[in-house]
Amino acid sequence: MLIFFLFIPFLIIAQNSQDLFYSFPASSSILGQDSLKLWIHIPENYPSSGGGLMLGLHGLGEPNNSNEIRTFLTPTSDNYELLLVCPEPYLSQENPTQIAKSKAVITETIDSILVWYSIDKQKIYICGYSAGSDVSAHYTLENPKHHIKGFIWFAPGFYGSLLYSNIDTSQANPIPPICLCHGTNDFVSQTSATRIENVFKNSSAPFLKINPHGIGHTMNYPNLSHDISTCMNFFLNVDNTSNQKSKNSTLQVYPNPFSNKIYLEAHNIYSYQVEIYNLMGKLVHYEIINTNFSKIDLEKLESGIYILVIKNEKIIYQIEKLNKE
Repeated sequence: MLIFFLFIPFLIIAQNSQDLFYSFPASSSILGQDSLKLWIHIPENYPSSGGGLMLGLHGLGEPNNSNEIRTFLTPTSDNYELLLVCPEPYLSQENPTQIAKSKAVITETIDSILVWYSIDKQKIYICGYSAGSDVSAHYTLENPKHHIKGFIWFAPGFYGSLLYSNIDTSQANPIPPICLCHGTNDFVSQTSATRIENVFKNSSAPFLKINPHGIGHTMNYPNLSHDISTCMNFFLNVDNTSNQKSKNSTLQVYPNPFSNKIYLEAHNIYSYQVEIYNLMGKLVHYEIINTNFSKIDLEKLESGIYILVIKNEKIIYQIEKLNKE
């Protein structure tokens, strides 16, 4: 019976967009006799090989089940040609056993999908909502088995701030880019989101915060797909700039954090462009430098995190995360 199940996805992948449901016995010992339940969406144009994967984990609000979060995330799946898989998590976070079970569900889900489909292991994303976002954070931030390219921390639950107020952001496995999203009227997530932001905005991990205006503790609002797309574009932009970065960096940038000015000291580079972006991807400063030592006045920028790109027409020399106090 299991063998027949394993072969089904290979037959489906070449067909049109489909919504599927699978339930089968879990193999992880910690899950005991429980079944692994997966709600899946396959985009119409999903590639036969090298495609990406998004996991969606629901919470206790809206959505409160895996079928519903699949519906909410289907436009993102279609737009970015990602296989969407929504497993059923364990959401009682005050119980360490339930936390371990949820992490096992995510691990086994990804393991299974990698067997059934030809997934690019460098294109795995996780989007978690409410208590499901905290479950996702446990997996993503605690040395996961699989590399996560981007984590959408949507409307963090009550335990998010308690779990990660003291997290080691310099752990051996790099923390993936994080997109924290919660509505301005989401009073459930407000405290957790503030504490999470304080932890990660000064870490080495790329971090983006989105605050949909007037939205409460829900994913059910008209601009959801737009906000999720902002997160996805942020992940892709971080990835693209990292891939282009020169391995032989010959510039020093200081001080960082800074108040009003930064200084650039270059070695063997006498002409380059300076571009500074905010975390929404907007260019906020541009300058051409024709000397090996320069001072850049950034007094007009608001306090916060920025991305500095130093480049010429052919190569990106350096990318720095700047923190203006």
